[in-house]
Amino acid sequence: MNGVKTERKLDYFSATIQQCIDNAKIKSRAETNMALNIREKEILESAARQAKMSFDATKQELSRTATKQISQAKVECITRYVTLKKQQTDELFTLAKAHLASFTLSAGYKNYLFLQINAAYSPLFHLIKLSPQDMRFENEIADRVAIAVQEGEHDMIGGFILLDKNSTIMADYSFETRLTAVMKNFRYEDY
Repeated sequence: MNGVKTERKLDYFSATIQQCIDNAKIKSRAETNMALNIREKEILESAARQAKMSFDATKQELSRTATKQISQAKVECITRYVTLKKQQTDELFTLAKAHLASFTLSAGYKNYLFLQINAAYSPLFHLIKLSPQDMRFENEIADRVAIAVQEGEHDMIGGFILLDKNSTIMADYSFETRLTAVMKNFRYEDY
């Protein structure tokens, strides 16, 4: 019986040792798996950080590119707007010049011109310059205001310029000067 007991004890110890070995293997596998999982997690976290850094860099580059493109588009729009505004302003003033030129040929222009000269006249003025087409009124003006009349610049549309005895311009009522003043102060946005 002792042999059987000993055999049983040996079987029990053998089973216990085997179970300890199996448990050690399981524990070793678990620790290995845990170590692998930790390393895997570290690798994944590192890859995620690198991906985020890459994404942020790409995002910043796209943002810079988009900002640059928006700025370029804005400059192009402003340039087109300014160019169009200038073209339209030039067309508007060319049209205004044409209307003024046609006004100088109308029946009411003579009255307008004489009223303006009478309102502006002063004995300090010694000479009045008229546009070439307004020289047709030279004698009437000289008689009314007792002032010398002279032909003005060739491109003068209408109106008149008053000068003193030193030929200094004292008053400029020419249409060109008035139109230029309006053009300088013209704000396209107001219309």
